[in-house]
Amino acid sequence: MKKQILAVLFLGLMSGVSHAAVENVCSGGEAKEVKVKDPAGFIVTTFKPKCSANTIVDYEDLDSMVAVAGASVKGGNSFMANSAGGSVLPFKKCAGKVCAQTDVDDAMTKAKTLGSGAGS
Repeated sequence: MKKQILAVLFLGLMSGVSHAAVENVCSGGEAKEVKVKDPAGFIVTTFKPKCSANTIVDYEDLDSMVAVAGASVKGGNSFMANSAGGSVLPFKKCAGKVCAQTDVDDAMTKAKTLGSGAGS
């Protein structure tokens, strides 16, 4: 499961879309098609990530970088990454070994902070 989440996070870093807000691409169900809305963003290629069951994955295109966060709902761990020199890192264990969207939101905040050069 961890390898599948990491693969989706890596795919999110290497592919993508330009959006001004966090986009959810995996919410425990089927992957969503992600489309380019603004070619001026960091990511300029349409892609469709492959989501494993029970995973939550979000990304945000911040024009100068992309941040990605994810969690395994049943695996109890959240992860984060960014394209500003950041690799995929474990973020934290989720409460009660069950991850929720709030765990991914927290990981996303940290990924964006580290990508901006603050809070390292």
